[in-house]
Amino acid sequence: MQQAGLSHANSAAEGGVPSGDDGRPPPPPDDQAVDKTRALFEAVSRGHASELRAILRRGGDVNVNVPGLDSGSFMQAALDVHRQRSAGGPQPPQTLELVSCLLQAKCSANAPAADSKTPLHMAIQHHASMSPMVARLLLSAGADLNARDATQRTPLDYVHEQSVDAGSPAIRQLIDEVTERPTVAVGVVEEEQVLGAAFADAENDKVCFFTETSVGVFSVKARRISVKMKLTQQRVQSAVRSMAVNPQTGTIAVFLEVAGQGQLGSHLVPSLIMIWPSGQLQEGEEPLKLSIDTGRAGVVPDAMVPTLLSSTAAAPVTLLGRVYGGKVFCWRLNVACAQIVSQTVVSENGGLVAVSGGGQWIATVNLGPDGHGSSLEVWFFVGKVPKRLTALDRRPHCVAIVETSDGSGHGQLAIVEGPQGGQIASPIEVLRVQTDGSTSSTCRVRLESPCRTLSFLYGSSDVFVSGHSDGAVIVVNIPNNQLRMSHDDVAVRSLAASCDHSCIVTAASNCLRVFHAGSR
Repeated sequence: MQQAGLSHANSAAEGGVPSGDDGRPPPPPDDQAVDKTRALFEAVSRGHASELRAILRRGGDVNVNVPGLDSGSFMQAALDVHRQRSAGGPQPPQTLELVSCLLQAKCSANAPAADSKTPLHMAIQHHASMSPMVARLLLSAGADLNARDATQRTPLDYVHEQSVDAGSPAIRQLIDEVTERPTVAVGVVEEEQVLGAAFADAENDKVCFFTETSVGVFSVKARRISVKMKLTQQRVQSAVRSMAVNPQTGTIAVFLEVAGQGQLGSHLVPSLIMIWPSGQLQEGEEPLKLSIDTGRAGVVPDAMVPTLLSSTAAAPVTLLGRVYGGKVFCWRLNVACAQIVSQTVVSENGGLVAVSGGGQWIATVNLGPDGHGSSLEVWFFVGKVPKRLTALDRRPHCVAIVETSDGSGHGQLAIVEGPQGGQIASPIEVLRVQTDGSTSSTCRVRLESPCRTLSFLYGSSDVFVSGHSDGAVIVVNIPNNQLRMSHDDVAVRSLAASCDHSCIVTAASNCLRVFHAGSR
């Protein structure tokens, strides 16, 4: 086994000789180190992130060059494998997982290949087949936008060369990323789709996420998953369907669908609401468990998939849940978030649902007994029980509600109805709702693409955020008539803002992304 070909990628990039703390060259690696390095490279070349992670747990240096490897570094090798596979080779590699794993192992984000291209050069060059999330991972890890390849072009030059196709969502994301540098951190979950994510504290560090089998916490500061708890069991069929988080109390609640036998969604399905009062998943906090019968599921539209929402202000916490069949429950927790104080059924045939940040206002779309009618009902808490204030003849496909910021006790409603009269996208309409049930229109915001998600920012009825079908994420300040835009993945599943309004977290594919709100 040769030893002479191993060298540190960082040192080579700087044009120096690797040295120890005393300035002298380090001793050549032993055969065991060489074997481990080759094993690491083979895992990367096969595109197997789980295999790479398993080897790294036993130790290994990912900042060395491997004899005969033209790519120059493990990171380059991971991206080169993607290029080869995408050009017609075997199944595509787990590129995002590989890059994330290597970065967590302190692999250099700037180690150049033989042609002086850095990993960021390659990620931008192959944007057509490579997720923009790869470039975001590299940039959040310190990738250099000014590094030059053998032709003296920088990653910025590569982006400008692609800007002729600025209408492409991937190009818009890349341009946004290299000009605004919005991404703070990216979390990658191996071999599972991230179905939703939300901030779980007021410090913008803890982000709670869920997959079909698990709930977990990603640390923004450490840029890694700090805990991932599996909730499903092999002896029964089950799946996590929704999650709600209160960032002030830390409370985490999940909707766990459980079926004793047969296929999920095919027969009478009992469900379990699990509530961790302070969100201490990693410390073994015992969750509060609430069992409810959800009715016969059958084949239901996406709008009827179980949903769980939470107020975001300090206790008492209000939870709102819609189950299969359309029944909508409202639960109020005690101050310790460890006991149910009240339970109310607010709809038997509910569609879309929303709860205000303070937990005092609720909006539900009533689909009617046959599922074809539709009205928007607004509820308001009187004591510990919500009372219906009004029903509007509206058929929204996005809805949000909040307490007004002026201390009047009134509510504010934001809705988006289906496009009419040849419109591509309907406007977002904001309505003020009085405690006597009367309503008045406040404003309309016209946007270029259909709205998918809509929510008011924490503690404010003046600012809301919307996610759109083209990947646009727009923060609207109503009094100032200001819009801030970012570009995200077109397949975003969830969107939530931090308590201080400075950051947004989205979930798409097997990733969650934390980023700063866009420029005006």
